[in-house]
Amino acid sequence: MEIRYLDFDQTENSRVYRFDVQTDARPMKEVSVTADMVVFRDHRVGIHEGPFLSGNKLITDLEKAGRAGTN
Repeated sequence: MEIRYLDFDQTENSRVYRFDVQTDARPMKEVSVTADMVVFRDHRVGIHEGPFLSGNKLITDLEKAGRAGTN
């Protein structure tokens, strides 16, 4: 699996992080992860960590989906 961070869009209280994702031999597709900015503030996480944390969440979700699809 390969993911590449592209950029983000800011809405009122959230950021939408965009990634290109390629799994196996499938074509690249764009995937978004939305993060509520209140969570960053409440947990004292810097917004500069957003792409890294969102990428980790994306990888975890994709791996779970892949394991669920093999059952």
